[in-house]
Amino acid sequence: MNKLIKAFWFFTLLATLATLLYTYAAIPIGGSLSLFDGQNTISRETVFNVSLAFITICNFSIYSIARKFRKSEVPVAEFLVGWLMSFATVLNFFFMSSLTFIQLVNSGENFDFSNFGYYIYITLGLVIGWVVALPFFILNLKNKA
Repeated sequence: MNKLIKAFWFFTLLATLATLLYTYAAIPIGGSLSLFDGQNTISRETVFNVSLAFITICNFSIYSIARKFRKSEVPVAEFLVGWLMSFATVLNFFFMSSLTFIQLVNSGENFDFSNFGYYIYITLGLVIGWVVALPFFILNLKNKA
């Protein structure tokens, strides 16, 4: 099961990077992203580099922690490896939705992005739900053993 979760994580990582590239390409050359009031801006290169670093650090740290659990003798290690990789998958979905929202808000098109806002809340709810559910899953595993 963990191999399937790891494959799905890898697929979402590639999709997140593709979304980042699409967001970068959607901003005109020499253009910048408007923040909050439209007066403060960030260059597209800065957004790309910061986003790439953040996505890389999050995924690498979760992957390295999961790899460390894979080699440990903790009774719930197999479960924790699967949970960590699926958590990275959920985080990648959140990153994809956030990058898509940034691209839609800053595009020159006349798009009603308010219909897209619920998607960010759903993915953020998934991230929070994944973290909150971990203790319950571990207690359930200990009760079965």
